[in-house]
Amino acid sequence: GPDNFAVLTVGFDTANDTPARMHHYARERGAIMPGWTFASADAATMAKLMRDVGFTYKASSKGFDHLIQTTVID
Repeated sequence: GPDNFAVLTVGFDTANDTPARMHHYARERGAIMPGWTFASADAATMAKLMRDVGFTYKASSKGFDHLIQTTVID
């Protein structure tokens, strides 16, 4: 149930993924619900987080190329 876990969706495009845009993204997808947070950060913080969880991405002509990644932290 919702009290047993939390979901964090992180916008890694630090130039564009502002808190307002992340909220809009969540709202468009019907994902405004308890236990699900959409977040963004400055470039240095994001680089450290991506390194810590092993997420990689590369800029492309369509934005970014990346794999979908789920990281479970207990």
